[in-house]
Amino acid sequence: VEPTALRPDQKPIRVFNSINDGYNLQTMYKMCRDFLYSGNDYSEKESYHFAIMLIQTKKGHKFGAFLSAFPIYNPRRRFIGTHESFVFAVD
Repeated sequence: VEPTALRPDQKPIRVFNSINDGYNLQTMYKMCRDFLYSGNDYSEKESYHFAIMLIQTKKGHKFGAFLSAFPIYNPRRRFIGTHESFVFAVD
């Protein structure tokens, strides 16, 4: 299995920003779904196999998560990603 990576011609894309989009998790899921499945360039978007979530609390603590699958809500699943997903702290 080939490791997940950005291609050299791919640029990271910010899909959700709580300052602009609010603090609702359902909104984030919807915006991720809309990013992947809207428009005519789905084949290009399909190459985004993972996501990085960066979070800063009101007290300034920073942490994040690497998700090996794009975060799209599915009520039948209890988690998003695979064993390659992980959380991390930022100092």
